[in-house]
Amino acid sequence: MRRDELIAIIKKCEYRFNRGGYSEWRHSDYDDLRREIRRSTNVVISTNTLKRIFGKIDVDEDYFPQRATIDALRTYGNEGTEEMNFSNESPITVQKPFLKLNVVRLSIGLVIILIAVFTFGYFWQSSDETQAKISIIGMEGELPATVFFEVTLPSTRDSVFIDFGDKSPRKYMATSQRIAHNYLFPDVFRAKLYASKKVVASQDVSISSNSWIALGYHWQRELPDRYYAFPIIKKTKDSVFHISSLQMHKMGLDTTTSFFTRICNYTDIDAEADNFVFETTFKNKPRDGGLYCNSTQFQITGADGVIRFRFVNSGCSFRVLNIVGEKVFEGSKTNLSEFVIQTQNWNTVKLINEDKRVTLFVNDRQIFEDTYEKSLGMLRGLFMEFEGNGYLKKCTLQSLEGETYFQF
Repeated sequence: MRRDELIAIIKKCEYRFNRGGYSEWRHSDYDDLRREIRRSTNVVISTNTLKRIFGKIDVDEDYFPQRATIDALRTYGNEGTEEMNFSNESPITVQKPFLKLNVVRLSIGLVIILIAVFTFGYFWQSSDETQAKISIIGMEGELPATVFFEVTLPSTRDSVFIDFGDKSPRKYMATSQRIAHNYLFPDVFRAKLYASKKVVASQDVSISSNSWIALGYHWQRELPDRYYAFPIIKKTKDSVFHISSLQMHKMGLDTTTSFFTRICNYTDIDAEADNFVFETTFKNKPRDGGLYCNSTQFQITGADGVIRFRFVNSGCSFRVLNIVGEKVFEGSKTNLSEFVIQTQNWNTVKLINEDKRVTLFVNDRQIFEDTYEKSLGMLRGLFMEFEGNGYLKKCTLQSLEGETYFQF
């Protein structure tokens, strides 16, 4: 059937139905037409099919009704209109472009409105962010250290919180003010000001030890209330550093529960953290009795980023969490079984960072290689951390040319 024949059938149906022009028909009119066609032809045509044929519902260019539907419409429309000539344009071709044009115009209008809204929001929020500021105005002590901040809040209706970067609870800020915070261990921290969930200002805080120190602590919460400091003394006979459980107990640390030992040195070094050679030899005996995971990790800290690797005993690779600049590798998301070692034996780890390309060896076997993009900045320090009280024989950080930065 030609399309002009379908047009004539549609116009005849419009004439017989006698409800005015089909472009003005409502859903109820098409529903009534459906019932009339059924009574006249005993053929059931759905209301939506009629609306498609008459151009009320948009259709594809190649849409054409089924033969039975056309025959029913012809039979209905021919009753009393056989000699009439109808040659107007088909509603399928006339009304669809009209609808599409309106949809296009509406879409363009919505896009323009959304762009305007987001642009306004961006500049409004950017204006707020430029007003927010955190700055250090003083520091008291070395370790622990109290740092004094000047905090300027942004002009925003959102709640504002300050995060001091050491995993202590965030603090709600109602007004711009001066505020102090106590840092208990050496590291490079980034204090951040949050408006809702967005960081609007930040300030790096470097807490130095200026020498090698050993710390023991419980991990009952994210930030322990107290660290137990121990003197750094190597045994002369084997040049090994180890803090016994008895020593820790005498200092007040409960060694019957899970505890950690950290050996660290945070001293500002005039060298970049993107080129170095790190080497350490250690072991970490598992606790007697029971089945549990045991870990040892080390971290090289720069002013703007870190490199951290964690080693675990068999069956515990799920707990591995490694950081290489902006990249994070989680054992809960990928297979990091290469970081499973015999923790009770002596292990030698060597890490080479050559212009942001990191290569890691364990007992002379390469287990990892990758790169990162963002510079770590200047060297700030390093730490070795044992779950329990491990043994440390060697820990050095040197330049690629062999200049010593840190040596334990």
